[in-house]
Amino acid sequence: MPPIAFALMIASPFVIALAYWMQRAGLYRGYQPVADDIRQIARSLGAKVFRDGSDLVTAGSYQKLPAIVRLTNDEGRPQFRIQMRARMPFSLSLLPQEGSAERRQGVIRTGSYLLDSKFTTTSSQPTQAKMLFNDDASLSALNKLCYSRQMEFRIAPGEMELVEPEIPAHLASRVSESLQSMLVLARLGEQIPGAEKVEVIPLAGNRPNWKFRAIIAAGMLLAVSLLWASPDISSLRSEQASFKPAAIPGMATLDAAQIHRLQGWHVANQQDFSEPATQFLDKYALPPTGRIAADFGGRGIPDDHVYLLANSHGKRRITMLVDGTIAFDEIYDHVSLIASVPNSKFTSLQWTTPAPGNPDGDLLLIVFDMNTPGANLVLFRSGNQTLSAALEDFSSANLTQ
Repeated sequence: MPPIAFALMIASPFVIALAYWMQRAGLYRGYQPVADDIRQIARSLGAKVFRDGSDLVTAGSYQKLPAIVRLTNDEGRPQFRIQMRARMPFSLSLLPQEGSAERRQGVIRTGSYLLDSKFTTTSSQPTQAKMLFNDDASLSALNKLCYSRQMEFRIAPGEMELVEPEIPAHLASRVSESLQSMLVLARLGEQIPGAEKVEVIPLAGNRPNWKFRAIIAAGMLLAVSLLWASPDISSLRSEQASFKPAAIPGMATLDAAQIHRLQGWHVANQQDFSEPATQFLDKYALPPTGRIAADFGGRGIPDDHVYLLANSHGKRRITMLVDGTIAFDEIYDHVSLIASVPNSKFTSLQWTTPAPGNPDGDLLLIVFDMNTPGANLVLFRSGNQTLSAALEDFSSANLTQ
């Protein structure tokens, strides 16, 4: 073996260790005071910790339900968010009473003095929401979650989210307590009619992959040995050039490379849309299609894509890609149509509960049932987050550019 190859083989483990240490140090930059808490949370959730822009995100699972903890140090944004995905078949918002005069439509009372004195509670499905309030364990869980009037708590179909303006003290304990309370709500939500139609998609890669890291180390050593053996790299280049990402008709190849588990799905075509859905789109001269191009990121160019996919089991899947990366990917039992709503129409939309933020660009309208005005969801990007809310009547949305 040539001396240089031998030296590289000896040095490889040390180079890998140094690279790993530098990566971990950069991961917690700006969040050093809570780094130990985040590591503890990651261990308890079997979670992956990563940076999303300047945010520090911990994504794992709690009692088999996907859970995400997001911290930010950006000014003007809440510093702490914790989300749990669960079979919640209705919408509910608990918002601070200050400045909520415009939120009076759809207001309901929880029956808890501590909650009703601090928050304005609204829901587009009050009957389902009151099932939480009538259950002592669930009402107690809500009280534990929302102990400060500075917090916000929302339930949307398929998820729950708690928002706090500042990172709480004793972060690991606060996350543990919050997830315990959310789990109580999730278990009751699973018993509410309609919950069986809400599909919870597990987070991809939510556990540290030590085996993968070991393979990387072994691969580097193997690369050195291959270099020593002087392989014919022209054949390697030929194989790489012939590789093409899996794609399906109607989907851009680059998009297909980003979306996982495409087998069995196809981009919805005209046959997948009902006559009422086609007629609704026709009012705006829009074709019934499973692919939409729009400017969800607010960059001034309509090069973001949303796909409505269908499979042979009648399921529907919605995948949004913003700036080439997945911003939303969920499976539903039924979706009637999708359409983009221009950003300029945002102020004219009538929400069941106030929108949780301002959109960076265009919005995505998802209609689940053409016969039910409130059976809809609107998605939009705000910063590096995908936010959601529902309209009082989807047919009132103006899709005209």
